[in-house]
Amino acid sequence: MGGVVGRVFNEFAVVIGMAILVSGFVHDADPDAVAAVPARARSTARPGAFVRALEGGFSAMLARLRVSLAPVLRHRARPSS
Repeated sequence: MGGVVGRVFNEFAVVIGMAILVSGFVHDADPDAVAAVPARARSTARPGAFVRALEGGFSAMLARLRVSLAPVLRHRARPSS
């Protein structure tokens, strides 16, 4: 591609390529650093009202999804001959 659009695409491709290379070098250079960080102990504190409200909303959404998918999952596709 020529023109301004071609230049933009070319520069975008270079940036994406460099990001992939840097990510690969970081991954290869220090893979044990991430594994060496100890996992934090889970807090026994009760979550706040906002978190409880979000969890309730997610639970309700999951329940609606289960109800709506039940009829679909009862009618499986027949294998082709």
